[in-house]
Amino acid sequence: MDLGRRAENVEHMNSRAVQAADKPRAPSVRALNKQLQPALYLLMIGLAGFLLAASSYPPLDLHPLMFLGLALLLLPLFAHIVVRVRKRLAANVGRLRRMYLCAGAVLVAMAVVLGLNGLADHTPPRLVRTSITRKHTTRGRSRGGHVLTLASWRPGREAEDINVSAAEYRSLEIGEQVVVEVHSGFFRVAWWGRVSPSRVDRSVGGQRTPA
Repeated sequence: MDLGRRAENVEHMNSRAVQAADKPRAPSVRALNKQLQPALYLLMIGLAGFLLAASSYPPLDLHPLMFLGLALLLLPLFAHIVVRVRKRLAANVGRLRRMYLCAGAVLVAMAVVLGLNGLADHTPPRLVRTSITRKHTTRGRSRGGHVLTLASWRPGREAEDINVSAAEYRSLEIGEQVVVEVHSGFFRVAWWGRVSPSRVDRSVGGQRTPA
């Protein structure tokens, strides 16, 4: 009788071993992250294109677009971290892929619109005279952004913040009059170009003209 029970136990153990061998293994975290790589690459490409277009043809209302771009970047990354911490990456890998793809597609579309808005804009710029009310740098003096705050020429606004090169930043002072090239944009998204000091030209009766 003991031999019969032992045989049954051995048979039961063998059956469980066979079932465990037949059961598919859960994919590793590395394999799951590899599935997300193409969508993540699209997100990075869209972000790089958006930043390049925004720096080449900066729209006047740049800050809302930057916040939108940042949200599109952080939302899928935050969701990725949450499901990874909760150890539910396998169950949500498809949803995460769609989030990365959607965010990347929107960033690519924004990059294309901003790029074409400036590249295809062949209308003459409008010269706007204004003054510098403030200037500051971001992320340190020698590296980072150089920002000028100008008195706004648009109704309902008090100031305009624009990024300039380090050379332009050093050459312009608070209170100085400047001339800003404002372009209408191919898609009617106004963007600004060159910023130059406004000088007094004695040859035209003391009128201020861009340098």
